[in-house]
Amino acid sequence: MKNKTKLPKVLFVGDKWCSANFQWGLAEWEGNLWKSLKATGLADLKLFHFDDYYYRFKKLGDEALIKKITKYQPDIICLVIYRIPGSDFSVPKWETFDIIKNRFKIPIIAIWGDMESPETVRLYKSFILYITISAATATSAAINRLNISEKCMYMWAPKDPTIFNNPQKKRDIDVSYVGSGRENRLERVNYLIKNGIDVDIRGGESEEHLSTKKYADIFQRSKITLSFSRARYSHVINARPFEAMNCGAMVLEEEGFETPKLFTPFVDYVPYTSNRDLFEKTRYYLSHDTERERIAENGYKKTSKLYTSKRFWKLMIGRALKTSTQNTNNLLFLKPSNLSHLSHWKRFKFRFLDSLCSNSLGFKLYKTYMIIFVKSDWDDELRKVIFPIYLFFQKNLPPKKFEKSLKILRFIFGIKKK
Repeated sequence: MKNKTKLPKVLFVGDKWCSANFQWGLAEWEGNLWKSLKATGLADLKLFHFDDYYYRFKKLGDEALIKKITKYQPDIICLVIYRIPGSDFSVPKWETFDIIKNRFKIPIIAIWGDMESPETVRLYKSFILYITISAATATSAAINRLNISEKCMYMWAPKDPTIFNNPQKKRDIDVSYVGSGRENRLERVNYLIKNGIDVDIRGGESEEHLSTKKYADIFQRSKITLSFSRARYSHVINARPFEAMNCGAMVLEEEGFETPKLFTPFVDYVPYTSNRDLFEKTRYYLSHDTERERIAENGYKKTSKLYTSKRFWKLMIGRALKTSTQNTNNLLFLKPSNLSHLSHWKRFKFRFLDSLCSNSLGFKLYKTYMIIFVKSDWDDELRKVIFPIYLFFQKNLPPKKFEKSLKILRFIFGIKKK
């Protein structure tokens, strides 16, 4: 009789409810993470939700978590956290993490979805002594500028394959946008609608709460789905391309320098640069089924081969248990071949921006420029500090030289003059 390999025990700690608010429904981000692990069969999995424990028992869950760890004796704790420990009922206290680290000595996997956010970076840095290995999605530039590759791997967003798949449904939605109603995004979507393109718009997780199955169903029925590659001051690749490609939809995404690190433009997805370009490409691919379906199939094949939940969790569990030293940080980069569709100047621009945002000082300069000149992204407190610098250069540079400098910067950063 063959001996079965013993599966590692994983205790997943994260929200049950969206932003720990039960009125907003289940937390699809955290839920999809643990369900993607469960679907792989790579681990014996149990859950602990601080927010749900508080709602049910009207007390903090730290003591209950310690009891669960004592009874279950997990090999790994997997953590999704986006608030300072002890800051409210939905997160453990610092003392609890001290116990996990010093008494139980259990490795912790932390998963971060917004490493482009300064708040997330600060939280990560405060946590680094407790974490064995982190997975950060969305932006490799953030990992590079923090110089934390030994403790943090740049990864894709793992999806539950039992839900995010292509069951060959009839694609009766021409174009879909499923996400938050941010002004800059709705401006793009409304431009399509005004020009006669039918777009199925569905709200973000805290706006119009869709179940994971309903969410995936939209992608499974869409010919094209829209995606955006900007978050605050950063280029990013969010979860949407992985979700849509797994469901067989063609992704039409705002051009940026993160997505080409994982997918090839015009092979696996289609980038666009402006409202007009978005409209023309939407109209073209809706009327050229064969080309659209080929791109959608390429995206599906790539996600199915390279960016699976099984590969994600094998890498993370291997690093946590120190049975593997494999790292993705040196495998994913801005390949020149992935920018071959661009002009020489645009290739230079994206490589320059990627290098700039991969460097701590460079990113500060980039962020400073964005805060000053992109008014929709202004942060009032930062503006008070940085705006005097702008005034200083405006005062001390000759007007023509100052305007010329701004023109060059606007071209590099892809910002239209307002």
